[in-house]
Amino acid sequence: MTKRIWKAGLYARLSKEDGHSESLSIGHQLARLRQYVAQEEDLVEEAVYIDDGISGVHTNRPAFQQMLSDAKAGRIDCIMVKDLSRLSRNYIEAGQYLEEWFIKRQIRFLSLELPFYDSLQEPWGMQSILIPLQNLINDDFCRQTSLKIRSVLQTKQRQGQFTGAFAPYGYRKSAEDHHVLEVDEAAAEVVRWIFHGYVVEQRSMGQLANSLNDAGIASPSAYKRQAGLAFFSPAASQAEGKWTEETIRQILHHPVYRGAMVQGKTRRKSYKVKSQMRLPPDQWIWVDHTHPPLVEKTIFDQAQQRRKSQASFSQRKGHLLSGLVFCGQCGRRMTTKSARGKGYFVCPNQRKGTCGGQTVAEAFLEQAILAFLGPLPLGEEVVFPAKEREVCLLDTLYLEYLTGALDQETYLRLKTRLEKEEHTPCLPEQNPLQQERFWLMQAVERIVVGEERVEVYLRFRQSAGAQSVSSQLV
Repeated sequence: MTKRIWKAGLYARLSKEDGHSESLSIGHQLARLRQYVAQEEDLVEEAVYIDDGISGVHTNRPAFQQMLSDAKAGRIDCIMVKDLSRLSRNYIEAGQYLEEWFIKRQIRFLSLELPFYDSLQEPWGMQSILIPLQNLINDDFCRQTSLKIRSVLQTKQRQGQFTGAFAPYGYRKSAEDHHVLEVDEAAAEVVRWIFHGYVVEQRSMGQLANSLNDAGIASPSAYKRQAGLAFFSPAASQAEGKWTEETIRQILHHPVYRGAMVQGKTRRKSYKVKSQMRLPPDQWIWVDHTHPPLVEKTIFDQAQQRRKSQASFSQRKGHLLSGLVFCGQCGRRMTTKSARGKGYFVCPNQRKGTCGGQTVAEAFLEQAILAFLGPLPLGEEVVFPAKEREVCLLDTLYLEYLTGALDQETYLRLKTRLEKEEHTPCLPEQNPLQQERFWLMQAVERIVVGEERVEVYLRFRQSAGAQSVSSQLV
């Protein structure tokens, strides 16, 4: 009877965490595997797979995946590793491959060390405690390594050393020590100009962004790429390399520009998961006077005070028309912003520099719509018939759902309840201003349910009703 010859795929892996031990080098691993193949009559080397510098905490490795693909295609039917940690340092994934994947596809598996295991000679070997125990030890090695790396990183951060991959805009890493920040004068001038324009000239973030774009100044992401750095940001790619309000906001808020190093804002959820979790500010690592500041502390503090006052105004005032106003040029739904204590609607594409749409004040927009809808019965109590009461409350719920104040589940639940219960009249408040906003809300609700008048009126600026609005855009 002819003896079966197994086509072996030799797999070797080395990561940074493994250190520089000669016994774990790629060359040593392959030499050990080939030595074993040479002495076994039923083995022949068919292919070699190498993942160099890649952690074993996951199996999303190029050579490893190619090896699995070749095994599925039948090119190899035996997988060999020097020891179990080369296959995987993830306890769960290692068990899945050893106990399911290889067995289902009749793949022979060989580990020469820690411990020796041949699935052909010992098909029930996985039932022994030795292999699962070794996989647990390999997994724990990654956990301990992750803790050590985090400890070293936090120590450097507490010493005021910069540990990021890319220096903040306005700085560069020192050629002598990459943990030290030096001033990049070309970008630093732009940062100083932003703080001066925001604090001294009282310009808005949108105005600053537009001025920089008009002047052809490269945004921080584009500036890094021009310097030859392999920098990529999803937010920057969406903005097409333009300055945006968010870019200005991040610069104005970053303590690095007053000479303070603030790091450790995020942490990985697990050593096995790459996604990050944001930590509360009281857990951040803050060290003052670590590098030359680009702005004085008083200027930086004044910028924070202005930002807080604008944020509190924005949170204090929610507008009835939020979600109903559309840009007359590009058709995008307009968003709200505040400046100098007043609210405005602005097109998101205008902020990105891709639309020439203008900005309209909330107060003026309210007056224009009130005039468009006609006189309001202020000061009068209106008692709706029973059916109209129900419509009034349902319309209110619908507006809250449309503008995002209620999710779909809550909206449907409350709608069902209202349809089954008796309702009280929708009465305006006694305060004149509250009365006006009440009737504005009622008018907008009816237009929303009846579909388009407000949307069409605001979207198409050349219509007769919109002429007066477009003439006073700010």
